[in-house]
Amino acid sequence: MSDLKQRNYYKIFTGTNQESGYDKIHLGYEANTTEVVFKKDQSTYFHIPYFANTQTIQDSTLIADGATPGPIPALADRIYKKLGGYGNTTPMGNTVDQNDGTWLCTWLYAISSEPPQWVDRYYNTGRLAYEEALEGKANFDDFYKNDPIYYDVPSVMTFESGVLYQYLHQGENTIKEIVNTFAGNDKSRLKLNLEDWSCMCINNPHPIDSSIYNNAVEIKNFKEDWIVSLLDPGFQDRNSLSFNNNDFVECKILYNENFYTKNEFTISFWVNHDNWSNATSTQLAGNLRDGGYGVFYNNLNQNPFFIIPENTYGHLFYSNQDAVVYLDKNTQFTLGEPSNPVSVALNSLSEVLILDSKNKRIIKYDHIGNVLALNKDKNSNFILDGDPKNLILNGDDDCTVITTSATYIFDKNLILKSKTNSNYSDDQCIAYNLSGALITQNDCKDLKFDNSNRKWVIKTDNNVYCDDILVDTIPSTNKSTNVAIDPENNIWVLFGSNLIYKINPETKEIINLFEVGVFSNEIDDKNIGFIKSYNREKNKHYWYAVLYHNFEKNLYFVTLDGDIYKNIYLPDRLNINEASTALQNKNILSFSGKGDFTGYENKRIFNKLKFNNNHQIRFSLAAKSPNNSIPNTIYSVSVPVPYFSDKTWYLITATFKNKTMNLYINNYLRDSITIPGNIDMNFDYKTNFYLGTPAGKVDNFNSEINSKSVIWNGYLDSVKIYDYAMEPKFIQYLVREKIKPIDIIWNIPTTPLQYVETIDRFFKHKMPGFKSQFFNIRIEGSSITDLTTKNAIENEIRNAVDQIKPAYTDLLKIEWID
Repeated sequence: MSDLKQRNYYKIFTGTNQESGYDKIHLGYEANTTEVVFKKDQSTYFHIPYFANTQTIQDSTLIADGATPGPIPALADRIYKKLGGYGNTTPMGNTVDQNDGTWLCTWLYAISSEPPQWVDRYYNTGRLAYEEALEGKANFDDFYKNDPIYYDVPSVMTFESGVLYQYLHQGENTIKEIVNTFAGNDKSRLKLNLEDWSCMCINNPHPIDSSIYNNAVEIKNFKEDWIVSLLDPGFQDRNSLSFNNNDFVECKILYNENFYTKNEFTISFWVNHDNWSNATSTQLAGNLRDGGYGVFYNNLNQNPFFIIPENTYGHLFYSNQDAVVYLDKNTQFTLGEPSNPVSVALNSLSEVLILDSKNKRIIKYDHIGNVLALNKDKNSNFILDGDPKNLILNGDDDCTVITTSATYIFDKNLILKSKTNSNYSDDQCIAYNLSGALITQNDCKDLKFDNSNRKWVIKTDNNVYCDDILVDTIPSTNKSTNVAIDPENNIWVLFGSNLIYKINPETKEIINLFEVGVFSNEIDDKNIGFIKSYNREKNKHYWYAVLYHNFEKNLYFVTLDGDIYKNIYLPDRLNINEASTALQNKNILSFSGKGDFTGYENKRIFNKLKFNNNHQIRFSLAAKSPNNSIPNTIYSVSVPVPYFSDKTWYLITATFKNKTMNLYINNYLRDSITIPGNIDMNFDYKTNFYLGTPAGKVDNFNSEINSKSVIWNGYLDSVKIYDYAMEPKFIQYLVREKIKPIDIIWNIPTTPLQYVETIDRFFKHKMPGFKSQFFNIRIEGSSITDLTTKNAIENEIRNAVDQIKPAYTDLLKIEWID
């Protein structure tokens, strides 16, 4: 409740004291309640008036008025009651009608999302000390009537007249003391604590780790305006680190054994954004790469890079979303023996999978071309049967591979799950529909499902069909080659020439016709995908169509309106500085590979299917098996957070214990998974801990892909790491640590009473023996900051004062006291 008191005054009494230098004004009002104020961080003693109506604590308004709940009495608001003839039970007496234990207190119990309730605690003084009883865990399932240690029951406390009560109300100092205890008596359990971002030392400006370990924190080119104080009503201490700038921000905590807790930890931090719909996908805090863990924000659209497969020699050209080709990866297994990536895909972790038809393998690469895994069964790597033709991923990153003789399904680590013997036709396409079903289409050159789950097919007659009905708005003289669904759910149809038709999926009418690339009479191998690019300087996201043509060997970035933003001649990017590529002829490079080379198609289908396209907070952890032949596995918990409000702080907490991963938003558990029992966390790579950017192989991820796009563009605050998994009931105190507590104003019901309130009216002496006729009015505790509101209140006060002030006085000014 606010400290601002609203009363209707009906009478004014003025004094005429000429000796003390001031007059006192008495205002009369009537009320059905009497107020008791419980100050935060204090114990308040009070009586219930003899004329007050008797009420139980369960019927009181204390919870609504701001009483603070907790998981144990020591961490909650609590009340003690002292009777006149309390006997020899406890110093504070006993509650009514309870004689089967020693009463400790009445306290407000709640954990996480449970509604709070008042309970009475009893304990066995022969078994527990007073302090131990306060700290005992609440468990309402255990009620022992015979020789209990302690127990809680729904409170029967009654507020009675003539009885002394003591109320202890939690405040910021109390909460701070509670949070400090989470670090342990010697403070060793808190491994990292970043609260102070403002050390602007001349030679080495950096944030300060206030844990006892004093971990080294580095920010490149640290600037003073990266530290901001965001106004957030009801919250306190909002000195935070801003990533909302045009510079390259890299904040890292250097590797330290201290916060690499082995198999149990808690990480928590606060996060804020001016516009969540414009937030970048990135790691918010963590050290995840091949090992470690991290907490990520995922806007479900943004892939930081994509790859273009080359088929003559077996190259992968890596391009970031800024249209910069930053790497040419030679994928040969054996020197001089080219590979042929006929089909490619990007999974949800931005890892590259290629299907190599020359070596008959599936290979997984990271963002800089390191091999992460090869396809294998339970025992070892193996070669696929038949000629590899197609590769596609589902929403769990499982991989379906089709060859001329079999269909394989591999898990996300490329370990074989099943194999089915089957025949493959060269005129066969596969795609997932919006129900998650894998659809096979014969007599087909390309297949996609739009956002309304309509099937769009280019058949071998080079015409376009929607749900098997010919789309006759497209001239049949043009030979169709590719079909794609753009982010606005419009249909793009590519042709053997350089034409592209953009079609309304509902009416089948042509929205736009544009040309991309060089005209050719031949049917050219093409591929098309889409990528969402983030321009950090303008703080905006842009969608582009990405196309490559085998005939002209150009890579094009095209706006959704058909304008060419940038084009790259791919053979010029061939790396000829290595022995394996020095003799290669760039004039015979071929770009006829297919597949979801930007990762867009997989995201479009499965983000809609699994998450309804809501952005995510994701907690990921790298684990390793005792079997060294099995690759590291990334386990993740993803939580949709569509309710995030702009310019609002949220506490993100992730815990790991007993192989269980929990993810909390504020103090509410949102999701949990348990990973298999035969694997452990992997910290072998000793990666630095990053804020606002993913970790790379040896540096931060953005540096390694030559981009600024995968950097957080919001705010972070209060990063903490503990070496144990914090129980949910205590996470609420990490939330309360930032909330500004208020005093409780409790109105006790009474019979109608007449009250007189004294207002001191001070006068400034103009000369000895005379008083000024002017007086001031002070308004305190209103919490009003809006000037328009203040002016409106002042006008109402002046009008009221004119009606009731003594004739010899005048109001000089109204003062607002914070």
